[in-house]
Amino acid sequence: MKKILLDLSPIQSREQLHDYLARTMDFPDYYGRNLDALYDMLTDIMEDTCIGISWGDREDIPAVRLEQVKKVFRDAQENNPHLCVIFSETQEEGNIP
Repeated sequence: MKKILLDLSPIQSREQLHDYLARTMDFPDYYGRNLDALYDMLTDIMEDTCIGISWGDREDIPAVRLEQVKKVFRDAQENNPHLCVIFSETQEEGNIP
């Protein structure tokens, strides 16, 4: 199983997010660098892959943006049997201290 750890804590913009994802997940050059393209890349994964995602204690990231990114990963996981996504414990609803 392929394992990928994503630390989104230093990300400051959408552009940085998609550049980081493209580089870290080895997406092809034609990756569209938007959430729809991210979903497409995630659902195209054919190798069993587990992705761990954290963003630390960042309170400056708008909750709406975080929820959008989480939704893309969750939706892709539901539609790709080769994909497992784990969010760091503090990011899951109900686990915030």
